[in-house]
Amino acid sequence: MSDMSGSMNNIHYIDCFIIIVYLLLMLYLGYKGWKKSKTSIDYLVAGRRLGYAMYTGCLAAVVLGGASTIGGAKLGYQFGIAGMWMVIMIGLGIMALGIFLTTKPSKLRIISISEMLELRYDKYARLIGALIMATYTAMISFI
Repeated sequence: MSDMSGSMNNIHYIDCFIIIVYLLLMLYLGYKGWKKSKTSIDYLVAGRRLGYAMYTGCLAAVVLGGASTIGGAKLGYQFGIAGMWMVIMIGLGIMALGIFLTTKPSKLRIISISEMLELRYDKYARLIGALIMATYTAMISFI
C-alpha cells in the first residue's frame, strides 16, 4: 500500500512541474511578444495584420478551448458520435463568423466588443457591455 501512495506523490510532482514549466513558457513568450511589438495595438491585436486563417485559428482557440474540449469529451462519452455535433457546429459557426463578419469590426479599428457598443450606441452601452463581459468571465472562472 505504501508503494502506491509513493507513486501517487511522484505523479503529483510531475503534474505540478509540467504546469509550472508551461506557465513560465507562456510568461516568457508574452514578454518576448511585448518587447518585439512597437505599439500596444501590435501587442493586443497583432497590429491588425492577421489573415483569415490566423484570425479564425485565434478565434477558435478562444471559443473552442477548454470548454468544448472537456465538454465535448463528456458529451461524446454520454451520447457517442451525436455528442460531438456541438463542437462541430461551434467550429462551423466560427468559420462563418470569420468569413462574413470580420471585415466590418476590422475596419472600425476597435479592440473589444465594448468599444463597438460605444461606437454604435453611447458610452453607457460600453460600460454595460464591459460589466456583462466581466460577470461572464468571473462566472467561468469560479465554475
